[in-house]
Amino acid sequence: MTFDPVEHPISIRIATSAESPKVQSIREYAFESVRAIYSPVGVSHITPVSVHENRVDAVASIGDADAGVMGIYSDGSILRVTGLGVLPAFRRCGIASALLGFAGQVAIERGCREVGLFTIRETDNLKVFLKLGFAVFHEEIADWCESNRFNTLHEVEMRRPVKPQPP
Repeated sequence: MTFDPVEHPISIRIATSAESPKVQSIREYAFESVRAIYSPVGVSHITPVSVHENRVDAVASIGDADAGVMGIYSDGSILRVTGLGVLPAFRRCGIASALLGFAGQVAIERGCREVGLFTIRETDNLKVFLKLGFAVFHEEIADWCESNRFNTLHEVEMRRPVKPQPP
């Protein structure tokens, strides 16, 4: 499915606390495809994204339809992105790119120098993030999750520098 960005622009907003159940529902549905590859160890259902004191959720919409979500929080000079998920019907429409662009804007506002995220190599999401300007910063065995398809999973930390917009 493709969307004309003029007819159907992507908008992004910070979710209100009242929207938390909806945000979690979008995230769970978006993550169903990766759950076939990995799941947290010892957890029988999807757990909420890590809670940090300055973490907020952002929601991307096309028209009236919510299409994707991410959590963001400051970690020193890095704005961390967590729980980035795009609903299947809206993949390949620029939603992840728009969310990460929004993260870059928030990073500038918070005085961060980089946007960072973690992904599991075996999901093939690494390719998407490389195309979006991220570089591999660190990789290690992901002992916090398990897979029925892979003997070993690898957690990859990726970062990209924040590029301030000209005045």
